[in-house]
Amino acid sequence: PSPPAKPAQWFVFGGWVFDGTAAAAIIRAEPRETVSLPVGPWARAYGLDRDPGSDTATIPLLGPGPGFSRAYAMTTDLTQPVIIATLPVTGDEPAALLIDGTHRLFKGHATGAAELPAYVLTEAETLAIRALR
Repeated sequence: PSPPAKPAQWFVFGGWVFDGTAAAAIIRAEPRETVSLPVGPWARAYGLDRDPGSDTATIPLLGPGPGFSRAYAMTTDLTQPVIIATLPVTGDEPAALLIDGTHRLFKGHATGAAELPAYVLTEAETLAIRALR
């Protein structure tokens, strides 16, 4: 018998939901080179560079949800690329958003990795996997 289907993975940002399973399917269908994601700045942006509850005066705009597990994060494979979405920004350059790989980003920061491999979706690919919540 075949193994059970992997559950769909989602990333929620504001009123948007990004389908990580669909993003992975796009990457398999349209192979691309990885880019290097600098761990330090991204870990800071996602609030992964501090202990929970250590800084109650600031709240990062991005961060792991309530189901985030530091223990699980330490079991992840840092050679598996994270996925970056490319969001259009009116009147400015597109913005990058990590939609798959927060646990790997945490482990990378915790273990002192300087960079992680990342796949980058185009704006059109990002729009194809984005839905309103």
